[in-house]
Parts: sequence; C-alpha cells; structure tokens
Amino acid sequence: MPPEVRVLYSFPHALGAPGIATSAWHQVAGVLEEGVEVSLYVTSVARPLPGSARTTTTLAIGNRRIPHRALGVDRAYRYHDARVARALRRVAGEIDVVHCWPGACLQTMAAARELGIPALREAPSAHTAEAFEQAAREQELVGVELPVGHAFRFDADRLAQEEQEFAAAAGLLVPSSYAASTYLRRGIAPERVLRHQYGFDPERFRLGAHRAAGEPFTALFVGRGEPTKGLHYALDAWHRSGVGAAGRFVIVGEMLPAYAERLAPMLDDPSIEVRAFAPAVEAIMQAADVLVL
Repeated sequence: MPPEVRVLYSFPHALGAPGIATSAWHQVAGVLEEGVEVSLYVTSVARPLPGSARTTTTLAIGNRRIPHRALGVDRAYRYHDARVARALRRVAGEIDVVHCWPGACLQTMAAARELGIPALREAPSAHTAEAFEQAAREQELVGVELPVGHAFRFDADRLAQEEQEFAAAAGLLVPSSYAASTYLRRGIAPERVLRHQYGFDPERFRLGAHRAAGEPFTALFVGRGEPTKGLHYALDAWHRSGVGAAGRFVIVGEMLPAYAERLAPMLDDPSIEVRAFAPAVEAIMQAADVLVL
C-alpha cells in the first residue's frame, strides 16, 4: 500500500549537525519511522538517517561537503533553493506536501504554488520583527551590542525576505504557543499558524539521572551567552536567591566576549562554572538538578 503522505523535505544545512540541523534530523527520522515517504534535499549529511529516504545533497561532491562560505552563505541558500525548486517540478506527481526551512525556500514555495502543492515553512522561533525588537531592548538594557551578522541584530533586508517567506507559505510551522502568538500579533491568519513541537528523549536528557551522592544542588544553562538568551536574568536571580552558598550554576556555551565582560562581576563567583560549547550535553544534564531557560 502506498504511503498516505509523500513529503519533499528541504533543509539548507548539513543534516544532523549540532543545533537546528539536529532538530531537522529528528523531524525526518520521526516521519520515516511512521512510514511516511520522504524525498530529502539537504546541502549535506552530517549524520545518516536510520530510515530510508530518497536523499539528494546539493552542496556536496561524493562524501565531501562544500562549505556554505565557499559560495557565500546567501548564494549557497539560493543555489540550494533553485535546485529543490527544479527537482519539485520534475517529481510533482510524487509529492503531496513540501516542508521548507528559512532562508532557502522562496523559489521552492513558488514552484509548489504553481503545482498546487501546499508548502509549509518551518518557523523555529518568534516572528523576526518581534525578535529584532526584543533583542534591541535587551542590548540597550545590558549595554552590549550584538555583532554584525548576528541572527537577531536588526537587518532590514533579512526582515523583508522573511516576511516574503511568511507570505508565500501555505502554513507556518511554529513550535510553541508563545511563538504562535507573535505571528498572530503581526497579522498572520490563524489558520496559517500551525502548532507543532520539538521533542526530546527523556532517557538521554533526564535531569539528575547520574547525579553523584553528596553533589551540591546544580542549576544548568545551555546556550550561547548573549543578551537575547537572558542569562543576565538567571545570574541576577541566582545571586539574589542565596542558593550559591551551597550550590553551583553551570553555564555551557560560547560566550559573546562583550557580554562576558559586562557580566564579569556576576560570573566571578565560586558557585559559577562557565564551560565551552559542547555538541553533546546529555552527561552534563544528567548530573544537574534543574535546567534554566
């Protein structure tokens, strides 16, 4: 019996690499597990999938990945998008729905619209305009400017492109009620805001699973140290609470230098431990009591 839904999944990064590429890997692996037929278009594959997907790599020669910077990131996105749009026109009769990620989807969604195929765009965070506004407020509050090219530093061209993508999509896939509310406030029709969620493996990421006897209470923050992540609020609460007298606060992630300098008085405490970025955090989480977001 043929699958009920046949998906073309377009992701303009190395599938399975740390970050959003891990989220995308699990999305594809999950639908394959459910028996969905997937035609996968990615720039390269960093981690093989457990199931069977028809996979096309758009920025790879054999097993060798071509870095986005070799073409320029924007040009690499456009190239991937054009490749997927052409492929969609060739296999249109075999596809029921298109799933795209930001930055490399306008041509693909245009082709899908011409062919009468619904194209859904992943919207992994709040509406870009709202994210820019919130980032600007936090930069002013903390006194730290985000570097040029940062995802949440105001960029009129990027905002215009993303608003084009929002308008072109048949639906936006948003992972939380908060994110959904930002699109609704910006005038996106409710029927086009489609809720889903990013899951996790409760066995791999179970807090306290391997906590040693006698270890102090441990709070954990995992993420980039920068104004938009709100680490300054967590540190302020930590110090005001007094928990540090008998506990520790572990921070795992790359720290923006200017932000680290601004927070130096709060970070310079025996209860605070700052670690470098770690691509795998299971063991760190299993030794902690709470995860701070």
